[in-house]
Amino acid sequence: MTVLAVHRQEPNWPADNGRPRYQVAYGGRDYWAETDGPEPTGDDVANVIEFGGVSLADIKAALAAKIDADAEEVRLRYITPGAGMAMTYQEKFAQAQAVSAMGEQTANAMTEAEQLEQFPTLAASVGIETATIHDCAALVLARYASFAALSHTIERTRLAGKAAVKSASTVQGVRAAYEAVAWPTP
Repeated sequence: MTVLAVHRQEPNWPADNGRPRYQVAYGGRDYWAETDGPEPTGDDVANVIEFGGVSLADIKAALAAKIDADAEEVRLRYITPGAGMAMTYQEKFAQAQAVSAMGEQTANAMTEAEQLEQFPTLAASVGIETATIHDCAALVLARYASFAALSHTIERTRLAGKAAVKSASTVQGVRAAYEAVAWPTP
């Protein structure tokens, strides 16, 4: 059955003109739906009103993709966007681990030239974010640990939201599953 049209007011054509029409309640109001078959449900009417009549599978796919985009939007509240920046974060983290493993005294005994040669990305922060290369490493590692915990929450929320959308069996259920996603806030 396909809903051909949904009207907010009762249509002015007779019901016997070959286009079946049904009065359907949705969202606290009555609608009149034209179909090419049996009586539609409130969910069928909701699909037309809210999603332009696309299939339930398409609605699920669209809202699952929206959950992915929402997750990225939440991540970007905490990190700088871009593939190059992601590579910078990875490099800085690897360099911070290496500096931390050296120990504070050994790391801070390095000359500026040695720091630039061995840890160029991390050394860019010396004198800007902290005074020493070891302190820069500690800062990067602390930020990484903080974001890793937040990333866990974002990823768990994303996956649970997508699972809820996938398992919903009605348009209203899919929408409710999407709206129930509770992202972490800063």
